[in-house]
Amino acid sequence: MSYYFLEVKLLLLEGVAYFKNNYKNLLCIKATCQPCDERRRHFLRKYEQI
Repeated sequence: MSYYFLEVKLLLLEGVAYFKNNYKNLLCIKATCQPCDERRRHFLRKYEQI
């Protein structure tokens, strides 16, 4: 069995950046999953305000 040690702070920073930049690839197909549809609406509202 292998063990890996990750710095939590680095994992958090890299993870947040990844999810912000690749969120579309992480969502279910539109209209198939209510939680993903809500996340999609949230991101669209956020980007419309910019």
